Amino acid sequence: MIIILRQTDLTDTIRRLYSQFNNIMSVLGKGYHEMNAVHLIKTYCLPTLTYGLENSVLTEKNQG
Repeated sequence: MIIILRQTDLTDTIRRLYSQFNNIMSVLGKGYHEMNAVHLIKTYCLPTLTYGLENSVLTEKNQG
């Protein structure tokens, strides 16, 4: 098994990240506490970004 790095289109992943971020910020409003925003972004946005990057950049190639 060979793992190949390839450049792919990450637009869907980035779109989901911005969408989640905008939803969090709109629900919190202008008088939000920074720690609440950081916790929500860490909980919802970062897993989406890391999952999208893992699935779009690394692919497996079986030879044989």
